[in-house]
Amino acid sequence: MPDEPDPIDQLLAAALYVPVGLALELRERFPELAERGRQHLETQISVARTIGRFAVQLGTRQVGAFLQRQLVGTADAPVPPSPAPPSPAPPSPVPPTRASPTTGPAGSAATGSGAPRVEAPTAGSADPGSLPIAGYDTLAASQVVARLEGLDSVALEAVRTYEAAHRNRKTILGKVAQLQRAT
Repeated sequence: MPDEPDPIDQLLAAALYVPVGLALELRERFPELAERGRQHLETQISVARTIGRFAVQLGTRQVGAFLQRQLVGTADAPVPPSPAPPSPAPPSPVPPTRASPTTGPAGSAATGSGAPRVEAPTAGSADPGSLPIAGYDTLAASQVVARLEGLDSVALEAVRTYEAAHRNRKTILGKVAQLQRAT
């Protein structure tokens, strides 16, 4: 029958020898353990930074797209022309206006909205070269709005007429109406 360890020896080993052995081992392996801990922590921080940068970039793009839709995106969406009401009168050379929240169907003024009324464009509104803003058709609504300040009433009316006939962007038409009221 093998000798069983003495309970006093087991207690002495657990209370004295293990902590002393652990302290000696730790003293010898401390630099190695510290380096492993540092490497692990740096890896975790690097991953967290990468994920954070990605999240910020994605969030920035989504906020930018949301703001773009709010400011110009929905106004830039093509709106099909309203069907012309049946009438016995001969058709006019001027195309019908588009339905929009500011005008309602077929150019009728929206009731109680306080929004500017967009009237049917004139026949001379099809030439972007006659506009006071160079490269008008290539500009976003926010870029056009920034260039409207300082235009005289004739130039503002030319921009309003052209915009109403083509893209009918509410952002631009609203700013033109605001500037026209101020003059």
